[in-house]
Amino acid sequence: MSNSIIVALNHPAHYHLFKNLRNQMTKSGYRVRFFIKNKEILEKLMQIEEVEYFKYSVTRFTKSNKIKIVIGGLIDLFIQDFTLMKSCLFSRPVALIGTDIAITHVGWLLRIRSYVFNEDDFVVNRSFCKFAYPFASFIISPNVCNVGKYAFKKVGYEGYQKLAYLHPKRFRPDRSKITEYVGHDKYFMIRLVSLSAGHDIEKDHKGLSYGDLKQVIDIVEPNGKVFISSEKPLPQDLKKYSFNFPVNIIHHLMYYCEMFISDSQSMTVECCMLGVPNIRVNTFVGKISVLEELERKYQLTLGIHPDEKELLFNKVRDYSNNNELRSLFNSRREKMLSEKIDVTSFFFNLVTGKPN
Repeated sequence: MSNSIIVALNHPAHYHLFKNLRNQMTKSGYRVRFFIKNKEILEKLMQIEEVEYFKYSVTRFTKSNKIKIVIGGLIDLFIQDFTLMKSCLFSRPVALIGTDIAITHVGWLLRIRSYVFNEDDFVVNRSFCKFAYPFASFIISPNVCNVGKYAFKKVGYEGYQKLAYLHPKRFRPDRSKITEYVGHDKYFMIRLVSLSAGHDIEKDHKGLSYGDLKQVIDIVEPNGKVFISSEKPLPQDLKKYSFNFPVNIIHHLMYYCEMFISDSQSMTVECCMLGVPNIRVNTFVGKISVLEELERKYQLTLGIHPDEKELLFNKVRDYSNNNELRSLFNSRREKMLSEKIDVTSFFFNLVTGKPN
């Protein structure tokens, strides 16, 4: 019987999601191979971590509108399906796991078990779900997530994907890893994303505007340095805040920052796992079950619509002047952790067929 497992990734956070599972499976005698999309940051991360990977040959469409996103995505998907199928015909893996649609198509065609991992609700990421869920063997998703009419395929768990790498059992923050980049001073982090992922296909979602960003910086800068990481080009007057750093130390940087302000869903959830005070500004606020639970039940994040400008500025001011805020978030984090499982062990038992 084959002991080969293929893990397909399409985002840097997804490597972190599976890296501890890969280590655990390798120790148990499995051969784990990564397939990745043609994304610069993801590939750079794999190289820094010295992990072997195979790269999909994908097209380079400028995804400037809905039509180009759809056409480019379909061509990419065909190439990924074909590339992955060739590899599977040669290696005959026992299972396909990951966050990429291709594993579900190839698994269905070759009768190989596929485990697709997703933390978005069906209504939030319709394109991905419609192409992946009908063909998946299992949908691995937090209990709080709604997978629509495919609930019969869902394997739910009491946790979040980011706990696979940011649970205290899996991650230990180390200030020495970041000292040469930030020194010993207090600092604030701001993350801007392009909002061009699959769930942004309609192109009608907004995040933190440059005008509001400047006011946010004016509020926090008296209390510490400001670092901006942006997927979008910054205006000339904001480039002095631009911050480049090795991609494998991002979670150490996040852990030690005073506050994290962002329009990114993924990094907001990561802040919650770390107990970092954070504010998220985008039009997805109120629509994503994982973030709703983290905000409503555990108070580990605050979502603000871009139109609520005065609320944003007031909350940033309150947070930056509250010396007890980090302690408060840490206690909230402890409550959340006490109610969640070690998701990496759960994933391992699930994929290897061992009882939980």
